[in-house]
Amino acid sequence: MKINKLFLMTLLAAAIAVCAGNARAEAAISGRYMIRQAQSSLVMTGAWLPNKTYGQGSPVIIFQNENNKNWRYWRIEPLAGGEYRVMWRDTNLALDLARGERANGVEILLWPWHGRANQRWRIQNGPHGAVFINVQTGLALDLDGDRRTLRNRYQGYEPNNSRAQGFTLVRLGGSSAYRPAPDPYAAPSYAAPALSAPVVFSGTKKTFSGVRVRLTLPAGWRYQETPATKTEAASLELYAPRDESAITITTGFDTDERASQTASEMSREIGGTKPKKINENSWAFETTTSGVKTLVIVTEDRSTRSLMILSVTNDNDQTAQVINSLEGF
Repeated sequence: MKINKLFLMTLLAAAIAVCAGNARAEAAISGRYMIRQAQSSLVMTGAWLPNKTYGQGSPVIIFQNENNKNWRYWRIEPLAGGEYRVMWRDTNLALDLARGERANGVEILLWPWHGRANQRWRIQNGPHGAVFINVQTGLALDLDGDRRTLRNRYQGYEPNNSRAQGFTLVRLGGSSAYRPAPDPYAAPSYAAPALSAPVVFSGTKKTFSGVRVRLTLPAGWRYQETPATKTEAASLELYAPRDESAITITTGFDTDERASQTASEMSREIGGTKPKKINENSWAFETTTSGVKTLVIVTEDRSTRSLMILSVTNDNDQTAQVINSLEGF
């Protein structure tokens, strides 16, 4: 993809004018996922209330994925500081540790999103897959007694590296966020994907071959580059020293995807605003999580069959400096 500096400056300015407000870069885990219990075909799901509706206070249970229709999914959405909210399907109901109580056996429920710490989770690696840790209490998401019987409930419990606290995240329409064992019902042989640790930048121009761009970061900024896979495009995450600003660049090549369609699908998946056209090749939208806005710009280059997604948080002087330095090759 050939990227013209003046074009990007104009593009960013136009997108900010179309979608005014601060933004936040996306984290590594984001999208719709089936949350499957470790060493099982059963999945975590919301349960009906007596009136056969989902709502405030619905229990969270283990159940079968009927006919592999994959409708028992969750939206995992990044928040600040490496935290996530976990939302039931396309609703405003969040995975909630009841009343924020720090006691083994406390209920896990669906509850309207309010953003307090008992609805926020950290997702970390464990011996049986992904582990969900509640931010307020430090308790782990746990299957009561590790009983794999339909409608058994989930609870909060002290982290103990047990199978009851392990999950495989299966992304809908793509690869899983955590690499499952070759036989998902066999003994665990979990291995997380190898990702490079963030690197502190020295303030000189650097080429990132995965996303095929060259740019200059202010001293003290950090970067983390994730290579492309068969199912995921390459990405580059850039962070200011105190994480007050961030930029994410994702590029896909040899693709027939269109910017308008990609922007619409992304916005619908993460609850963003209706995408607006910036020019013939670019669309932009906003999404807000816990009061923090994310500005996303999707642009295409049909001559090279390439697509770029640019996400910006806190469009201040430093982020403008980074964007202005961006070059393609």
